[in-house]
Amino acid sequence: MINKELPEAIRLEQRFHIERIRQKYGHVLSSHAFASLFLWKEQMKLQIVPEDDAFFVKTGLEGSDVWFFPCGQKRDTLEFIEQHMDNPSFGMVYLREEDKCMLESCFPGRFFCSPMPESDEYIFDRTELEQLSGPKFANVRNQVNRLFREHEIWCRPYTECDESAVWDFLNHLEGITHRPGYHMLTDSQVPQTAMTYRTELGLHLVTVWADGILSGISMGFPLTGDTMDGCVERHLPSIHGLSCFTQMSLIREAPPRYRYMNGEEDLGLSGLRTMKHHMNPCRMNRIWRADIKHT
Repeated sequence: MINKELPEAIRLEQRFHIERIRQKYGHVLSSHAFASLFLWKEQMKLQIVPEDDAFFVKTGLEGSDVWFFPCGQKRDTLEFIEQHMDNPSFGMVYLREEDKCMLESCFPGRFFCSPMPESDEYIFDRTELEQLSGPKFANVRNQVNRLFREHEIWCRPYTECDESAVWDFLNHLEGITHRPGYHMLTDSQVPQTAMTYRTELGLHLVTVWADGILSGISMGFPLTGDTMDGCVERHLPSIHGLSCFTQMSLIREAPPRYRYMNGEEDLGLSGLRTMKHHMNPCRMNRIWRADIKHT
């Protein structure tokens, strides 16, 4: 029986176990990667139930019995769902299309599935972001060209000599108010957590400099063998075009085996959604939620 009654805190020592399960079952959503869970555990009130061949993530953001769709062995997934179905408050978020199909096949008529467009994940092609060719990239290309006309810009992988500058940069930006996303969710303190635990989480960090001043950082982690996940991006809002360039710098500076970047979700923020659409994702990971049908 799944130990559903004892969700526990998400801890660094769980990383390799959680990632082993995720990779074994080919789960490629950023939402279920350990680094994502660890970075967002406070903001999303996350807890975890790690089993031998599956894991279950509870979120306190939406209700008393709402979970990420399970990751792991199908038998454990179905058992977990069956144990919760009598609770009218039970719901699941971050379903892939194949999770939705399995749910509808195994529990016909029991769940109402609806899209979560604010949680859709944007997948970008590295070569396209390096070349920015053709009319579909005209907006981003114009922003980057203007950025380089007006400023002396360079980017480079993080080194330990940058540590003090990065912390000063993050602390400065923390005082700038950000518009919250769905459920009033913000990424406040996520960059600081990422910086503190960058080694333990296996994060890559790229710094962007404008006129000799640290003006942007981008952090990510290997999500799959060919995909880098862009989990943190910060930039000075006063510099036009820096947002797109900082976002793209992560995959541009990544080892050559990474052909794609998962740009994660847009949180339902119109400005962030517009920027990511201008970057022209090569595909999207469409995300669903499932709620018990009340009879």
